[in-house]
Amino acid sequence: MNFLLNWLVPVYNDAPEPWKLSFQDGASPTFEGITELHDTIFFYLVVIGVGVFWIMGVTMINFSESKSQIVYKHFNHGTLIDFKLLYLMDSIL
Repeated sequence: MNFLLNWLVPVYNDAPEPWKLSFQDGASPTFEGITELHDTIFFYLVVIGVGVFWIMGVTMINFSESKSQIVYKHFNHGTLIDFKLLYLMDSIL
């Protein structure tokens, strides 16, 4: 029975494989620390990425052009006051 299991399960002995998607097992404490750092950083990267894409999706769904509750026809941009403030800042500096 033991011979059959050894024959069915290939043993790689942590040898590098082409197109492997993960690190080899660490042979030193330093490399195990590097692997742990990589895993931790990747976890936070995934959490931040999911949060950003979720917020972007909610924003695109809630503020689409057809569902927008913000009315722009009464929006007046004060360009005259903007230029006055801009040149006032230039004279102060």
